Formats: sequence, structure tokens, C-alpha cells
Amino acid sequence: MKIKMILWNVRGLNDPRKCLVVKNLLREWKCDVCLQETKIASMNRQLVCSLWSCPYVDWAVLEADRTVGGILLMWDKRVLDKVEVMVDTFLVSVKWHWVGDGFIWACSGVYGPNENDERGHMWDGLVGIQQYWRILWCCFGDFNIVRFPSERRGETRLTLAMEKFSEFVENLNLVDLPLEGGSYTWSSGFDQLAMSRIDRTLVTSDWEDHFIDVIQRILPRPISDHSPILWSSGFDQLAMSRIDRTLVTSDWEDHFIDVIQRILPRPISDHSPILLEARGKSPFRFENIWLKTEGFVDRVQT
Repeated sequence: MKIKMILWNVRGLNDPRKCLVVKNLLREWKCDVCLQETKIASMNRQLVCSLWSCPYVDWAVLEADRTVGGILLMWDKRVLDKVEVMVDTFLVSVKWHWVGDGFIWACSGVYGPNENDERGHMWDGLVGIQQYWRILWCCFGDFNIVRFPSERRGETRLTLAMEKFSEFVENLNLVDLPLEGGSYTWSSGFDQLAMSRIDRTLVTSDWEDHFIDVIQRILPRPISDHSPILWSSGFDQLAMSRIDRTLVTSDWEDHFIDVIQRILPRPISDHSPILLEARGKSPFRFENIWLKTEGFVDRVQT
């Protein structure tokens, strides 16, 4: 069975320029979509159709609280027929009927809270959905929490919140789909000092048995501080390789600290542009005010 889905925290759809970028990318990707953190308090058909120009689009939404949060699920109703929708504080869930063969399955789009005391409500909501429908199910989106220290750059400690996340996964016997194309789905700032994998897809084992050869892959990040994630099943995997790269001498790397090589969206050609970012070492600067410090000159001379 063939399916493609894009998961993406777009960090707001209330900017017309950002909406245009999203619209153009959705036209290129040609797949069902789950967008998180829309920041739209009132979603309507006009806005949905302006994002996805498919005339057969259907959708389910968790509207933002003013300009906080929000989830939008969109799909082609010629392929997926909506059976039931359930909305909770941190998720929107849809049960679908596959138009082709009558197969029924469900999914939940997630935008998780940042506060630990609220995460329990998210886990309870997801458990409730899975146990209520008891069918093939997956949940995906921005959970705003990692499972392991290795999923957050520089982290070495296993926190209680991480343990609770893994406990949720294990209690429901969920499969945490592996991620291709990178280790992190979110990064902050030009220097990329903070990076983590807070976006993911979790599926029941029977879901994975039905959607064979499912692949979850990071795509280049055109906007937002989150990378879009594509998961697909049943499609021929086109030829892909890493034949473009940057090689440096060790003394070059010693001078340009925190160097990062990043793939950019591919506007033309069958090669993606690659952006190389690096910071040179800061030069030493002498401050005249130091001379006014008692004993400074004597210390320098010695």
C-alpha cells in the first residue's frame, strides 16, 4: 500500500510569505501533510485551499490558543475517507477509510507541551486514542522532548521526562521509526549550538507490518527551525547518493571552529546546494582600562 506524509513544525502560518513557501513546497511534495504550530486560531477552507491547491483536500484541525500551538492535518479525500475525528489538548486524531480497498487505520498529529507537568496529559491522550480505536495506528509530530541523551546535542544525562517518553513507547509496544538523512530535526540560531531530535513518528507493530518498507527521512529546511520529515511506504526508492562534500585540512578545522555543512532546498538541478558555515577564532583585543587595574603592568612584565 502506497502512502506519503510530510510532518513539519512550520512555526506559524500567519505570515503571507511563509504561507507562499509552504504552498510551493506542498505542490512539489504531492503528499498528505501534518503541520504543527500553525499559530492559527481559526482555520477555514479558504486558508486550507490556499496552502494545498488540491480541490479534493479534506482536513482536521486543532486550532491554536490565540497564537500558540495549532495542528493541521490535510489529505486527499479521493484516497482517504474520513471516518471519525477526535481533538485533544495536544493532538488531533483521524480514523480513515482507504477508498481503494476499505482498509481502516488511524493517526494522531502531535504538538507537545514544553512543561513536564503537562506532558502527562499528552501521554494520557495518546494512550486513550490508541485504546479507544484499537486499530492500526501511528502518531507523529513535534513532541518537544527527546527519548535519549544522544538525541540532544551536548546532553549526557537521562532525565525523568526522557524516561517517561520511553515508558509510553514501551507500554504501547510502539515502533520508533528510524530517521534517515540526519540525527537532529530541530536547531537554533546561526551557530547551531542547540540541536535535538524532537520530531518523530511512532507506529504500532501491526501498522508497520501493513505498510512495508516504510522510510522516514529529513528534508532540507527552507523556513522554520524544524526540518520537514517525509515518511513513505510502497514507493520505489529513487537513486540517491552523497557525492558532494567538503574536505579540509586539520589546521583549517582548528581555525574555523563549529563548522557546519548543511543541505539547502534544491531549486534546479539534480544536486542539492550545500551551505558551509564556520566561525573563525576571535582575535585577541587589548583593553586600555586594564592598565588602571592595580598591579596589572607588573603581572604582565613578569
